[in-house]
Amino acid sequence: MTYERRLKFNPLRWSKFETSFLLLILHELSISSHKNKKLDLDISVEIKLSYINGLSRYQEELIGLIEDFRGKSWTFKDISEYLISKGYRSSRDKELSPQLVHHMYKKYLRKIKRENYIQISMDKTSIK
Repeated sequence: MTYERRLKFNPLRWSKFETSFLLLILHELSISSHKNKKLDLDISVEIKLSYINGLSRYQEELIGLIEDFRGKSWTFKDISEYLISKGYRSSRDKELSPQLVHHMYKKYLRKIKRENYIQISMDKTSIK
């Protein structure tokens, strides 16, 4: 018996990929367990390694604060005023205006999305 299947999963569905893959194998092996079986797999993994230029500790701390406050529904103006009152400045020693805080946050979200890109596919799976 031969099955050809193409599965594509993004990082958020990795556990589903593992489960689907294991169930497929277990099902095929249980049909006639007394026979020897041959398993052929082609698995491709594509990732983007853009994390090489990471954030400094100061930038991580600053972004962490911005993320926390955004999670509490603070506006960028409120976040900016709070950070200025605590003596924070940008990594290039500029005052943290609401626009700069917004730009830093959006840039960080794009970076996270880019770094978390993983494409996994399984092609031409067959059990004989």
